[in-house]
Order: sequence, then structure tokens, then C-alpha cells
Amino acid sequence: RVALSGTPNAAVLIGSAADALGRWLPRGSLDAIYVNHPEPPQQAAAPGAADAADAGAEAAPEAAHMLDAPTLAAAAAALRPGGTLTVVTDNAWYAELLLGLLSSHG
Repeated sequence: RVALSGTPNAAVLIGSAADALGRWLPRGSLDAIYVNHPEPPQQAAAPGAADAADAGAEAAPEAAHMLDAPTLAAAAAALRPGGTLTVVTDNAWYAELLLGLLSSHG
């Protein structure tokens, strides 16, 4: 979609989000960051859980997932004042976890 739109200043980076945001993008250089359906921590944690709701309840907030505290801090640094972080998820448990992380970030 980006390539077809002719947008001259868009990029797709592959790898650690925290590393890419912190290492490759200058502070305050982004107007927006979009994250569509990131994998929640229970996808990697609680492998014996009966369903996703049980897995979410059992997964530790520190379990591996892209939008952890270091990544959110790097995103905040990369966004310009007034910039936006948009996260789309259909997982209510993960949305609550992210809201907690974001509210504790300030």
C-alpha cells in the first residue's frame, strides 16, 4: 500500500521494534506509529492453557511480546510532540495489559 501510494518518507523495518526505534530513527522524527494486531504474550506463555482467555490470565506481563516497556519508551522518544501511537488488537486481555503499560509510562 505504501509503495503504491508514492509516499516518499515511509519505511518498513524488520527486527526488534525497540532496537529499530532507538537505533535507526532520530528522536522526535515520527508523526505516527501504527501497530496492527501484535502477538500477545500468552501466545508464547502458558502453553498448557485451555484457551486464550486462560492463557492471558496465566501469562506474566513480562512474557515476550513486542509492546513491552522498552519498546513503548523507544516509541515515545521517536514520536514528535503530539505524535500518535495507534495499536489495534482484538484481544481484550492484551488491550488491558497495554493500557496499564502506557499509563505507567506517563
